[in-house]
Amino acid sequence: MPIFDEDDKGTNNMDGFPDFSVTRGYAKKEEKKEKIPSFIKKIPLLSLVLIILMVLLGGAVAFLAAKMAALNTELNEVKGIRGQLSTMQTGFDSAVEGMNKERNRLKTEVSQLRNEIDAMKAQQRRQAEVARERQTAAEAKKKAAPAKKTPPKR
Repeated sequence: MPIFDEDDKGTNNMDGFPDFSVTRGYAKKEEKKEKIPSFIKKIPLLSLVLIILMVLLGGAVAFLAAKMAALNTELNEVKGIRGQLSTMQTGFDSAVEGMNKERNRLKTEVSQLRNEIDAMKAQQRRQAEVARERQTAAEAKKKAAPAKKTPPKR
Protein backbone atom coordinates (compact mmCIF):
# COMPACT_ATOMS: atom_id res chain seq x y z
CA MET A 1 0.00 0.00 0.00
CA PRO A 2 1.30 3.46 -0.79
CA ILE A 3 2.46 5.76 1.92
CA PHE A 4 1.38 9.39 1.82
CA ASP A 5 3.02 12.37 3.35
CA GLU A 6 1.31 15.16 5.35
CA ASP A 7 0.93 17.14 2.11
CA ASP A 8 -0.68 14.19 0.39
CA LYS A 9 2.41 13.47 -1.60
CA GLY A 10 3.38 9.96 -2.26
CA THR A 11 6.63 8.88 -0.71
CA ASN A 12 8.60 5.86 -1.46
CA ASN A 13 10.20 5.17 1.80
CA MET A 14 11.72 1.81 1.23
CA ASP A 15 14.97 2.45 2.96
CA GLY A 16 14.63 -0.59 5.04
CA PHE A 17 14.02 -2.91 2.12
CA PRO A 18 16.63 -4.12 -0.32
CA ASP A 19 16.37 -2.87 -3.88
CA PHE A 20 15.93 -5.98 -5.97
CA SER A 21 15.69 -4.10 -9.27
CA VAL A 22 19.31 -3.00 -8.90
CA THR A 23 20.59 -6.46 -8.34
CA ARG A 24 18.78 -7.79 -11.38
CA GLY A 25 20.02 -4.94 -13.63
CA TYR A 26 16.60 -3.44 -14.43
CA ALA A 27 17.26 -0.02 -12.96
CA LYS A 28 20.60 0.35 -14.70
CA LYS A 29 19.11 -0.19 -18.12
CA GLU A 30 16.44 2.41 -17.59
CA GLU A 31 18.77 5.06 -16.13
CA LYS A 32 21.52 4.63 -18.68
CA LYS A 33 20.72 6.04 -22.11
CA GLU A 34 22.98 5.12 -24.98
CA LYS A 35 25.11 8.10 -25.92
CA ILE A 36 27.40 6.13 -28.21
CA PRO A 37 25.90 4.21 -31.15
CA SER A 38 26.16 0.45 -30.85
CA PHE A 39 28.36 -0.11 -33.91
CA ILE A 40 31.05 2.21 -32.48
CA LYS A 41 31.00 0.22 -29.23
CA LYS A 42 31.88 -2.89 -31.15
CA ILE A 43 34.99 -1.29 -32.77
CA PRO A 44 38.04 -1.37 -30.53
CA LEU A 45 39.55 1.97 -29.54
CA LEU A 46 42.86 1.30 -31.31
CA SER A 47 41.09 0.59 -34.58
CA LEU A 48 39.13 3.81 -34.23
CA VAL A 49 42.32 5.81 -33.66
CA LEU A 50 43.97 4.15 -36.66
CA ILE A 51 40.99 4.96 -38.89
CA ILE A 52 41.09 8.61 -37.81
CA LEU A 53 44.84 8.74 -38.48
CA MET A 54 44.34 7.22 -41.93
CA VAL A 55 41.68 9.81 -42.76
CA LEU A 56 43.97 12.61 -41.60
CA LEU A 57 46.91 11.23 -43.57
CA GLY A 58 44.72 10.85 -46.65
CA GLY A 59 43.71 14.51 -46.34
CA ALA A 60 47.34 15.52 -45.95
CA VAL A 61 48.30 13.50 -49.03
CA ALA A 62 45.52 15.11 -51.06
CA PHE A 63 46.60 18.57 -49.87
CA LEU A 64 50.24 17.90 -50.73
CA ALA A 65 49.28 16.50 -54.13
CA ALA A 66 47.42 19.73 -54.89
CA LYS A 67 50.43 21.76 -53.74
CA MET A 68 52.74 19.68 -55.92
CA ALA A 69 50.51 20.24 -58.94
CA ALA A 70 50.60 23.99 -58.30
CA LEU A 71 54.38 23.92 -57.93
CA ASN A 72 54.67 21.92 -61.16
CA THR A 73 52.73 24.55 -63.08
CA GLU A 74 54.85 27.32 -61.57
CA LEU A 75 58.01 25.38 -62.46
CA ASN A 76 56.83 25.04 -66.05
CA GLU A 77 56.16 28.78 -66.16
CA VAL A 78 59.65 29.48 -64.83
CA LYS A 79 61.14 27.17 -67.47
CA GLY A 80 59.24 29.08 -70.17
CA ILE A 81 60.48 32.39 -68.83
CA ARG A 82 64.02 31.03 -68.65
CA GLY A 83 63.78 30.02 -72.32
CA GLN A 84 62.58 33.49 -73.23
CA LEU A 85 65.42 35.05 -71.27
CA SER A 86 68.01 32.85 -72.99
CA THR A 87 66.58 33.86 -76.36
CA MET A 88 66.70 37.51 -75.35
CA GLN A 89 70.24 37.09 -74.02
CA THR A 90 71.36 35.57 -77.32
CA GLY A 91 69.88 38.54 -79.17
CA PHE A 92 71.46 40.92 -76.68
CA ASP A 93 74.85 39.23 -76.99
CA SER A 94 74.76 39.43 -80.78
CA ALA A 95 73.76 43.10 -80.56
CA VAL A 96 76.61 43.82 -78.14
CA GLU A 97 79.04 41.95 -80.39
CA GLY A 98 77.86 44.01 -83.39
CA MET A 99 78.27 47.21 -81.38
CA ASN A 100 81.78 46.20 -80.31
CA LYS A 101 82.73 45.55 -83.95
CA GLU A 102 81.30 48.93 -84.93
CA ARG A 103 83.15 50.60 -82.05
CA ASN A 104 86.44 48.99 -83.09
CA ARG A 105 85.86 50.05 -86.72
CA LEU A 106 85.15 53.61 -85.59
CA LYS A 107 88.24 53.61 -83.37
CA THR A 108 90.34 52.54 -86.33
CA GLU A 109 88.76 55.21 -88.50
CA VAL A 110 89.33 57.91 -85.83
CA SER A 111 92.99 56.91 -85.46
CA GLN A 112 93.44 57.05 -89.24
CA LEU A 113 91.86 60.52 -89.32
CA ARG A 114 94.13 61.67 -86.47
CA ASN A 115 97.16 60.41 -88.38
CA GLU A 116 95.98 62.25 -91.50
CA ILE A 117 95.41 65.45 -89.46
CA ASP A 118 98.87 65.14 -87.89
CA ALA A 119 100.37 64.59 -91.35
CA MET A 120 98.59 67.68 -92.70
CA LYS A 121 99.74 69.76 -89.73
CA ALA A 122 103.32 68.57 -90.28
CA GLN A 123 103.05 69.40 -93.99
CA GLN A 124 101.69 72.86 -93.18
CA ARG A 125 104.58 73.43 -90.76
CA ARG A 126 107.07 72.37 -93.42
CA GLN A 127 105.43 74.62 -95.99
CA ALA A 128 105.42 77.54 -93.54
CA GLU A 129 109.05 76.82 -92.73
CA VAL A 130 109.96 76.67 -96.42
CA ALA A 131 108.02 79.91 -97.03
CA ARG A 132 109.90 81.60 -94.17
CA GLU A 133 113.21 80.32 -95.53
CA ARG A 134 112.36 81.69 -98.99
CA GLN A 135 111.29 84.98 -97.52
CA THR A 136 114.45 85.25 -95.43
CA ALA A 137 116.51 84.20 -98.45
CA ALA A 138 114.83 86.83 -100.62
CA GLU A 139 115.38 89.47 -97.97
CA ALA A 140 118.98 88.40 -97.64
CA LYS A 141 119.38 88.58 -101.40
CA LYS A 142 117.99 92.07 -101.50
CA LYS A 143 120.35 93.18 -98.79
CA ALA A 144 123.33 91.42 -100.26
CA ALA A 145 122.89 92.66 -103.78
CA PRO A 146 123.82 96.28 -104.20
CA ALA A 147 121.20 98.33 -105.67
CA LYS A 148 121.82 98.58 -109.40
CA LYS A 149 121.22 101.82 -110.88
CA THR A 150 119.19 101.67 -113.89
CA PRO A 151 120.15 103.97 -116.69
CA PRO A 152 117.87 106.88 -117.09
CA LYS A 153 115.45 106.72 -119.81
CA ARG A 154 115.88 108.84 -122.72
